[in-house]
Amino acid sequence: LAPLLVGLTLAVNILAIGAYTGGSLNPARSLGPAIFAHQWDDHFVYWIGPIVGAIVAG
Repeated sequence: LAPLLVGLTLAVNILAIGAYTGGSLNPARSLGPAIFAHQWDDHFVYWIGPIVGAIVAG
């Protein structure tokens, strides 16, 4: 039951605020809008975050 609730919570949050914030869980998906809009502020988080998370988890 827990994985289902986590997935539903994630889906609801993405659908609710994804269009307003422009955030995503996929670094490649975040790169396109950043290039188009010339907004590089804190974009490194989308690349460094998953790498650091993988290192910590491993």
